[in-house]
Order: sequence, then C-alpha cells, then structure tokens
Amino acid sequence: MKTTKTLQEKLNDLRYEKGQKTLEEVSEATGISTTALSSYENDELRDISSVNLRVLAEYFDVSTDYLLGLSAVKKPNVGNVQNLQINDETVALLSGGRINNRLLCELITHPGFQKFLADLEIYVDGLANIQIQSLNAVVDTIREKLTENTGSGTGDPIINMLQTSRIEDDDYFFNLLHHDLDEIMKDIRAAHAKDSDNTPDNSVADMIRKSMEEYQKEMKPDAPERKEEKPKKILMDQLFYYFTKELKMSRNKLTEEETKVLENLFMRSGRYKEEMRRLKKRS
Repeated sequence: MKTTKTLQEKLNDLRYEKGQKTLEEVSEATGISTTALSSYENDELRDISSVNLRVLAEYFDVSTDYLLGLSAVKKPNVGNVQNLQINDETVALLSGGRINNRLLCELITHPGFQKFLADLEIYVDGLANIQIQSLNAVVDTIREKLTENTGSGTGDPIINMLQTSRIEDDDYFFNLLHHDLDEIMKDIRAAHAKDSDNTPDNSVADMIRKSMEEYQKEMKPDAPERKEEKPKKILMDQLFYYFTKELKMSRNKLTEEETKVLENLFMRSGRYKEEMRRLKKRS
C-alpha cells in the first residue's frame, strides 16, 4: 500500500484540487516563476527554497510539514491534542507505530463510520433500552391475554411466535454494528484492490522462475559435457544457485561444514524429492 506522496505529487494534486490551476495562474498568485514551479513538480527536483515553500503552503492552505512529508495532516493550525479530547493512552498508541494509522484514518473518515459510531453510542449508553423494553412488554401482554382467553400452552404456534418476537438488545445491536462494519470494510478493501502499490512487482513464483532461467543460462545443466553428472549434483547446484543468489551469498565462501548442512536441509524438502524424481525420469 502506498503510504506517502512525494512533494512533486502533492504540488500537482494541490493545483488540481484548487480548481485545476495552471502553472501560470499559480505563478501569478504567488510570484514564483513558472520555471521554478515546473521544476518543483518535476521528478528531477533537487531543492526548493524555504521562502517558496512557505508561500506555496499558504497559497494551497496546507502546512509546510505536510509538503515536506513530516505530517499527514494537510491543514495548518488544526489545533492541539488537548482540543481533540483524546487520552494519553490513545496518543501513545497513535504515535508508537504499533497500529496502521493510515488504515485507521481510512476507517474513521469512511462515510459509514459516523453511523457505526452513533449505533455504538446508542448501545453502550443504553439509549434504546426503554424503547426495547416497551416493545417486549407489549409482546408479553399480548401473549398473556391469548393464553388466558384460549388456554393455549407453550406448544401453540402463535404463542411460540410471540415468544420469539422478543427483542434482545445485545443481539440486535451486535448484528447492527456487524452490518455497519461489513459495509465499511468492503469499501476499504475494494479501494485497496485498485491500488497497484498493494501488489508486489514480482510474486515469489515469478522470482523463482526467473532465478531458474538464469541458472539454465549460466550453468547449462543440459550441456553435453554435463550429461554424465548425476541428477543429485545437478539439482544441488540448482538449489545452491538460487539460495545463495537470493541471500546475496557467495557459495565459494561457504565452509565444507556449512555446505553439508545446507545439502542435508535441501534433501529433506519436498521440492527436492519431486525434482529428483523428475530428473531421474529424464535421465
């Protein structure tokens, strides 16, 4: 997941957010030349003066810390922590790096989160208890009247239906809150699925395949001069090639004991046994 934007990306986005302003319009408003503005959004940007940084921050109504990547908060002077009415434990949690703050921001800024929080507040504070109890009282009264008038027992279908019509506030709100969160999580996951940065450029399978192709080119296991080699040696060469290459190790620097340990480990793997069967069939 992409976690930060570069200064260049931020400046470009801010121009768009401000009404798709052109570089010429920004230059006229800030007094910064279009050449300088263009270089600030260029991938080869090397430096930006502190004066121009403050001018651009003021023009786009963002903090300089946001532009420099020191803060994820765009707006300057958003207030101190005390005004947010959060406790010390929350501050420590948010600043301790133990949770994904970016994902938390996506959660609490989702349009459905306010409904979730409102439903949670109703449940926690028991704001709907009286109404639920009143509904249950009506159901109980109807059931009792029917029992008196008809002499029906617990096996009567209507009496049983009224019994199951009682509302348990825990069950009701648990289902409600679960539904609220389901919708939020689905939207966030869908948004992440569109983020190409979530997916690594190469899967593990692709990496192994590429390494094996390189081995074939460099070591040439199928060359005529290697036909007499035993399948075990060919496979060991292949496994050592991949192992040492991925860990950036030199096989030549491994001691005899280290080599023996690795060989024993390779021989115990299911992959080794499968490849050995395949090589023996080919030979």
